[in-house]
Amino acid sequence: MSSVLIRDCRGPEEYPRLVAIWRTAVDATHDFLTVTDREEIEAQLAAAYFPQVRLSIAELDGQVAGFAGTAGEGLEMLFVDAPAHGRGVGSALLEHVVSTQGVRTVDVNEQNPGATKFYTRRGFAVMGRSETDDAGRPYPLLHLALSGLRPAPRVVRRGEGIPLLFVHGNGIDHRLLLDLDDVFDDGGWERLYLDLPGFGGTPALAGDGDLPALADWLDAAAGELTGGRPFAVVGNSLGGLLARELAARRPEQVLGLALLAPVVDPDHSRRTVPEQTVLRRDEELLRSLRPGEALKYQEMAVVQSRENWERFRTAALPGLKTADSRAIDRLAERYFLDPAPDARLGGYAKPVLIVAGRQDHVVGFEDQQSLAGRFPDARYAALDEAGHNVHLDQPEAVRDLLREWVARIRP
Repeated sequence: MSSVLIRDCRGPEEYPRLVAIWRTAVDATHDFLTVTDREEIEAQLAAAYFPQVRLSIAELDGQVAGFAGTAGEGLEMLFVDAPAHGRGVGSALLEHVVSTQGVRTVDVNEQNPGATKFYTRRGFAVMGRSETDDAGRPYPLLHLALSGLRPAPRVVRRGEGIPLLFVHGNGIDHRLLLDLDDVFDDGGWERLYLDLPGFGGTPALAGDGDLPALADWLDAAAGELTGGRPFAVVGNSLGGLLARELAARRPEQVLGLALLAPVVDPDHSRRTVPEQTVLRRDEELLRSLRPGEALKYQEMAVVQSRENWERFRTAALPGLKTADSRAIDRLAERYFLDPAPDARLGGYAKPVLIVAGRQDHVVGFEDQQSLAGRFPDARYAALDEAGHNVHLDQPEAVRDLLREWVARIRP
C-alpha cells in the first residue's frame, strides 16, 4: 500500500499544482456550483486564499496529491486530487492538521454530503448552519466541530466474577435483558447491562451514528468495561449482530455468545421470515391499555395475556418510550457492516447459543438455524409460541437454555 507523506508548502511556486488539484476535486464533488461562481473562486485561490492560510501538502508516491489550509483552529480548505480519492490522502491530511496544528472546526457545503460524512466519521459533529457561504453566495454551510468525546455507556452492574456483557437491540435499552439476571446471579459472573448510544441513559453518537460507528463504539466500550479480561456476550436482535462483531474483533477474548432472536442479515428484504401471527388474542387486555401502549404491545406479542403484558411493560416498554428517534434514523442510514462479522468468524469454536421464535416476523428463525451451522460448538433452538421477544414469550425455556450455555463456558 502506498504511504502518504505530509509536509509544509514550499511557497507560491507550488500554487499552480494546488489550483489544479482544487479543480479536479471540485469537478468531482461540487456540481452545485454555477460556472461563474466556480471561475470566481478559482481566480482567488492563489491571489487571495492561499496566502491567508497555513498550507500542508500531501504527497502520494512522490507526487503532490492533496492539500489542506488552516487558520488558527479552523480548517479552511482540504482538497484531494480526484484520481487519488479513496487512497487515504484526505484522512492523512485531516489527522495531521488535527494532531499538529490544533484544528477543531471546519465548514462544509451542505450540498456536498460526501464531505459531511467524511468529517463526521472522524469525530466532527454538526453544530450549526448558515444559509449562505462566507461570500454571501446561495450555498448553505454546515458548521462542524471536533467533539473529541465518545459518549460513556450507561451501565447497570450486577455481581462479581467473569464479565458478561449484555447488548440489547434497536429502539430499546438494557432493561429488556435485565429480566434474565436471575440465570446468572450465583455463577461467578459480573453482569454488565449497557445502553447503546441513543437508547436508555447513553447519549447518542455525534456525527453519522450509523451501524459501523455503533460497532466501533461498542468495541471501545467493551474493552474499557472488561479491562482486557476475557468475557462472554448475550446479544438480542441487533445486539446479536453486534455480539458477533465483537467476537470477530476479539476472538481470543470473547468466551462465548448467547444470541436471542439475533439479526442475521441487516437487510430485511433478504431475511426469511414468517408472516406476523397472533396465536392468542386478549381483547379485554388490549382495551384496558392506553392506545399507544396497546399498539406497541400488539406489534410483538404472539400470545397475548396479562402475564405476558406485564413482562413487556417492565422490560420493553420503558426503552421504547425513551429511545432517541434521531439516533434510530441515523442508524438506518447505513444499517450494515462491511465486511459482515460472520465472514470473519471462521474457526470461532467457543460455546454459542442461538435461540429463535418460530413466530418471529422481524428476523425469523430459519436464517438463525443456518447461522448456527457456521459454529463448531453451537446449540440452536426454535421455540414455538414465541416472537421477536423470545425470552419474554418463553421465559423458562430461554432460561434453561442459557443455564446450559453458561455451564459450557470455561475462561
